[in-house]
Parts: sequence; structure tokens; C-alpha cells
Amino acid sequence: MDSVGALLKSAREEQNASLEQMSEKTFLKERILQSIENDQFDDLGGIGYARAMVCTYCKALGVDQTEALHLLNMKSQFTPKRVLAESDTHTKPLALPSNIFGILLLIIVVIVLGMIVWGYYKDGKLSSPIRKTVKPKIETKVSVKEPKPIIDFSQEEPSRETLISDISTAALYDTTDYVNDYLFKGKKNPLNVKVNQ
Repeated sequence: MDSVGALLKSAREEQNASLEQMSEKTFLKERILQSIENDQFDDLGGIGYARAMVCTYCKALGVDQTEALHLLNMKSQFTPKRVLAESDTHTKPLALPSNIFGILLLIIVVIVLGMIVWGYYKDGKLSSPIRKTVKPKIETKVSVKEPKPIIDFSQEEPSRETLISDISTAALYDTTDYVNDYLFKGKKNPLNVKVNQ
């Protein structure tokens, strides 16, 4: 055989295999296999990719890879995608920026501003935010009202009947207050009971 494409095409035809079957076996697209058989390697992305695809195709067909790669190297005419121009190969001499005056002016402005900030800092007119500690201002005002005792123990000990009636009266006021506040919301409560003391 005089070309790798002819070698691979004849091996495929001897096995009565179609390009579609070989595409499924090699996981290469049919157009790539067609390009290999037609010896059109420029569309395969370079010599390295072409060699890898030819080897894959050879393994699938059972063809000797060394013979196919030898034919590929002898007949292939790869054109490089990018050719360096002569100007790219020469190193450029170190050149100063064209606007050196602007750069020097910028450096001078930065130095002057730095000196001004340093002067304010030294005089105490400017403080460093890094050294400044923030103390949280938390004010707690606790006002606790002492509950009005239901039973006054400063006097002599009350009798059992007095104690029960005082507790019942206090419970009744609490209940009516709850009913007034939550059920009737400002309307007249028909259950409001006034107890004379």
C-alpha cells in the first residue's frame, strides 16, 4: 500500500464493515474516519491527533500500527496552523513608556498626599481606624414593680374565711379584666360583676 488511508480502507472492506459500524466501534465520527481513508489529515487538528486517531482505527481493524504510522509519516503533508513572522522571533529592546511625564507626576502627587495624611495623623487631627476601639453603649433600665400583695402579713394573721374571700375576690377581678381586655375589647362586658368590699 502506498498510503495509510488506502491501507485502512482496504482492511475495512475486507471485513465487510461500514463506516457507521467502525464509528460505533472506535467512537470516532464517520467524517473523521472518511478523512483518514482519504488521507486528509489537515482537518484532524494536528499530527498528534491524527496519529492517535489512526492508531485507534488500526486497533479496531486489527491492522499493524507501526506500518500505518510509518505510511502516515512518509505521505502526510501537515501545514502548521500558525507560522511565526520574523518580527515575532526577535526580542524587543526595553523601551521606556512614552508618557514618562505623566507617570512622574502621578508619583509626586501620591507622595504629597501621603505627607499630608501623615501630618494630620501626627498632629492628632486624624486617628487610625485600626487602633480605634469601639465600646458598645448598652443601657439597661430595669424597672421592677413590686406586686401588690393580696394578703397583708404585716397585720395580725387573718382568719381562714377572710383569706378565702380575699383570694376569691382577686381571682374574680383577674378573670373579669381578662374577659374585658381580650373578648370584648372596649365594649361593655355583660359578665362584669362588681363586688362590694
